[in-house]
Amino acid sequence: MLLLVDNISGLSRAQRRIAQWIAWNPDQPGIALLDVHIPDRNRTRRLDALIWSAQRCVAVTATGFRSRQNGTLVVPPTGPLRMSNGRRADISGNTLLSDPVTRTRVNSAATKTWLERATGTRCVLYELLLITVVRGQIVTAIDAPDLPPKTDILVEDFDLFQHYFQRFAELSPRWTSARIAKVIDSLGLSYLYDGDTDLLAEAMGETTSSARVFSFPH
Repeated sequence: MLLLVDNISGLSRAQRRIAQWIAWNPDQPGIALLDVHIPDRNRTRRLDALIWSAQRCVAVTATGFRSRQNGTLVVPPTGPLRMSNGRRADISGNTLLSDPVTRTRVNSAATKTWLERATGTRCVLYELLLITVVRGQIVTAIDAPDLPPKTDILVEDFDLFQHYFQRFAELSPRWTSARIAKVIDSLGLSYLYDGDTDLLAEAMGETTSSARVFSFPH
C-alpha cells in the first residue's frame, strides 16, 4: 500500500498508528492519503485518512483513549461513547457536544461530496472510526448495534485493520489509479506522488506492486 503524507512529523498518535500498520503490510494493494483537508462550502474539514483499495474508498477518523479504561465500549445512538460501567469513555473528542461517531459522519458527508465533484461520478464511501488504546488497556468488546450503514468501529487491532481491506478483495473493482489521481490532484496534492501515475497504478495492483512512502516534511 502506498502511503502519501505531507508532514509525517505532524501526525497525531492515532494517525501514526495508521502509518505504522500500512508499513507492516506493504503487499496490500491500495493507496492511503493521511491528514487530508476536505473543502466543505466555505471551510475545510480535516480527515485523518482516506484509504483506497480497488473495491472501496474509506474515510477514516482516528482518535484514541487518553487514560486506561477496561471493559466494553458502548456506542449509543446519540451522545458520547461510554464504557460498560456507565462512565464516559475518555477518548479525545468524546464530549457532550460532539463525539467521534458524529464527527465521522460529518467528515464523511463532506468527503463524499468532494469525491463526486472531483471524479464526476457517483461514489460509495465507507466510514471507519479507529480508536487507539493506552498501554495495558483491554477493551473486550464493542457494543454498537445502531451504527449507520457502511460505518465500522475498530479499537486498535492490526489484524482486524488488515482484514478490513482484504475481506472484499474478490469483489468487482470500483476504484482505479486514474480515478484516485483525480481526487488527489483536486486537493492540490499531486506532488505527493510526483505526478507519477505509474506509481499509483503499481500501488493499486494494476501493475507489479511495490510499497513506497512519500513524505514531504515542512
